[in-house]
Amino acid sequence: MLTPSHLIYGRRLLSFPAEVRDDEEENQTGFLRFRYLARLRMYFWNRWSKEYLTDLREHHRIKGE
Repeated sequence: MLTPSHLIYGRRLLSFPAEVRDDEEENQTGFLRFRYLARLRMYFWNRWSKEYLTDLREHHRIKGE
């Protein structure tokens, strides 16, 4: 079955790449990238839950009165 990921990446996203490298420097770079993305995701989630959800609750509270 052809999926959008076939067109973008040339393979299914759930399949493994054709070549697996065991380069220590590449692994370190991947780990640092993973940590950065995890921190970015937590920053986004905290800000979204504090700001957007609070504003949404206040909007509905004012609208309901």
